[in-house]
Amino acid sequence: LANSGMRIKHYCRELEIDYVGPLRFVIGYYFRWSWWVLFRARLSKWVFNRKTLIRDERHGVLRNIYEKTVRDGSYTTSAMDYMTEQYGPGWVYHPDNKEIQVYYRLVLDSLTSAGDLKYDKGRYQLDAKALRTMSQYEVDNRRHDDAKRMQIILAVLTGALVVVGLLQVGVSFFGIVAD
Repeated sequence: LANSGMRIKHYCRELEIDYVGPLRFVIGYYFRWSWWVLFRARLSKWVFNRKTLIRDERHGVLRNIYEKTVRDGSYTTSAMDYMTEQYGPGWVYHPDNKEIQVYYRLVLDSLTSAGDLKYDKGRYQLDAKALRTMSQYEVDNRRHDDAKRMQIILAVLTGALVVVGLLQVGVSFFGIVAD
């Protein structure tokens, strides 16, 4: 019986635990393995529900859909599928599940109205126009980073000029006082 490959399903509260073989079931039953699994599942659910679910911005959602479409050419998603991929199935029991579901539905609808996604039969799919949108976002982001870099350089140079000017004033002042 130990090598029979028999599968035993044990239901403990909201969990379903699979045992392969009667020996594992007997050992698990006498050592109360199901209660340890239940405790661990409830603890992880409690910890997950205390976390704030981080929302992706429009570009992040579009980037994720693009990357999954590149891997699987026929990739489609919905708001619920996207959230399950991002947060796992635990989002369903999270206290903020309605808010986050509405948020992602609005983001996906926004991307659809912009022409980046196509909506068909409750599913969203990447449109070719999304590549231009993502390219434009990258260009804008690069320009923003360049502008920040230039501002930092200007601030450093201004600070250096102020220091040189103060040294000049100090030398002039102390040079006059010493004469």
